This record gives sequence, C-alpha cells and structure tokens, in this order.
Amino acid sequence: MKYGKILAFALATVGFASCSDKDVAFNTAADVTIGFESTDVSYLETAEIVNIPVQVKGTSNGKITYTIEVKGVGNVPAAPFEPIPNNPNGDWAGNYVITSKQITIGAGESTSNIEVNVLDDYIETGDKTFEITIKSCEGATIGASTCTVTIIDNEAFPAYDQIQGNWLLNFDGGTLNVKLVGYPEGTAEHKAGLLKMGSDWDIFNGSVELENIVFSEDPANATQTDPAKKRYYITFPELPEFWAYTDSNQTKLLGPTAFAFKDGKEIPTDALIQGEFVKAEQKIVIAPEVCLGFGEFRKQGGTYLGAWAIYKDMILVRK
Repeated sequence: MKYGKILAFALATVGFASCSDKDVAFNTAADVTIGFESTDVSYLETAEIVNIPVQVKGTSNGKITYTIEVKGVGNVPAAPFEPIPNNPNGDWAGNYVITSKQITIGAGESTSNIEVNVLDDYIETGDKTFEITIKSCEGATIGASTCTVTIIDNEAFPAYDQIQGNWLLNFDGGTLNVKLVGYPEGTAEHKAGLLKMGSDWDIFNGSVELENIVFSEDPANATQTDPAKKRYYITFPELPEFWAYTDSNQTKLLGPTAFAFKDGKEIPTDALIQGEFVKAEQKIVIAPEVCLGFGEFRKQGGTYLGAWAIYKDMILVRK
C-alpha cells in the first residue's frame, strides 16, 4: 500500500493546536460532563476518515480540553500507524491514525469529534480492535470515558467489495487517480456486479466518470473452491464521447473502445477494455496490447485519421 499521503497526514497532525485557545478561559459552570456518545463503534476497513462523537452534557461558559489514550485490545489488537522497527526501507505500517490526542471544545458547544483515519492493510487478519479512553479533562468532569472501536476486516468479504476504493492508474507517460465504488447490496446494479469509477482525469474541462463497469469472475474458475486461485475481471463499458472541437474536416473524440497496435500502427477496435483483479498483489492488470486513446476522425463519413494520444501499459495499483 502507498502510505506517502497518510504519512504526511500523520506528521501534519503532530503538535497541532489553535493559538486562540490559549487565551480563552476554561469552563467554570457546574454539572458539565463529557463522554462518548457510544461506547462501542464499528467501521469498515475501507472507511477512511471517521469521526467518533464526544458529547457535552450541561451548558459550558468556557472551553473544555480533554486528552485521550489509545491502545489495541481484543483478539486482534489494532496497531497505530508508525515506523516498522528495524526496517531498512523506513516503511510504516498500522491500522489507524488519530488526528489529535488533545482536543478542545469551545464554550457552549455540545459535541466534539475524535477524528480517526482508518487504514486498509489488504491482509486477512480478522476484525481488529482498539480502545480510546478519555484520561483527563479540564473544564468538565468525565462521564462515559471509554469507547471500543472495531475495524471490520474486509478481506473475507466478496471480491466485489474488495476491489472498491482508491487506485492509481499507471500508464506510459503518467498516472491518474481513480476510485471504484460499488452499489448497495440488494440493488439491481449490485446483483449485476456493476461498479462506478470516478477520476481526476480532466478532459476538455470535464472529468471522466464512468458507470456500468462490469465486475465478473472467470467462468472457467466459477467452481474453484480455493479463493486464492479464483480470477476476477473488470470490463469497462463503451466510453463516452468528448467533443473537443469541430472544423471543416475533422472532430476529435475519446475512442469509445480500445486501441490495439498492428505492424507498428494503432487501430481502433471493437473490443472493450478489460483488466484482471489480482487480489494477492492488490493490482488490476490490463493486457499490454490494449490501449486507450484519443482518436481523430473525419467529420464527414467518420473515417479514422489516426490517434493523437495513446495510453498503453496500463496497470492500477492501490494508493
């Protein structure tokens, strides 16, 4: 997994505090308590940023500051995201990042949130658990002091659920951030194995968002009982056209299907783009001979004139 952005996020939270908080007096009103709204919460491993609510009971006339302590508990204790000991590459690993362990609630405010970045480790470990405890508080008394947080392991889920999330599309000459999103269970789209894909691919001032990407299992492996040997694919639908400009001779548009090379020349094909989801390596591999491109076509008659942008050697890896 690519942890660069997460590492930056973790480092950015260290020592964060509001300068103005130092000048505000603490609450002196009586009968003001703080405590967790719920003492037991669960989140999917793919949840990313979540907020765990802390409630204020009573009306405060000043700020309240509380400090939390976090530790792994249960059969599979969750671990904080931190450097791996004695790792020669300086890698980090873990299951969560706590944005701040000291939080200030403004005067009169009734709720506060502990922000947690939940990380997907792409390893089948079972559900992981950690505990957040309010250890100290200034400006209020402590009520429900402990919340148990369960990170639900998604590796035992169907492959349809596992393929969802953030990906980085690599191709010769660049990269593209994409996100695969599934449909709710019970919907016709979910039953058909359809996915949606959003991206930061800006084409003529319009980002590409695709629907009806088909997720499927290789029919030849449908009876395979060993999950590690099952093979899964995503097939992209016919891509939407993007009209760039029109002149007396031609129009440029995004090729609706794939391009292929033959004798060193690119040829538009009727084949849809397909990639294999390699679960063990967390990547989606598109056959190297399949390309995606912008084609140029004659306005009258639609004669193909050539490609002015071709993307090949495409592979998606986890961010």
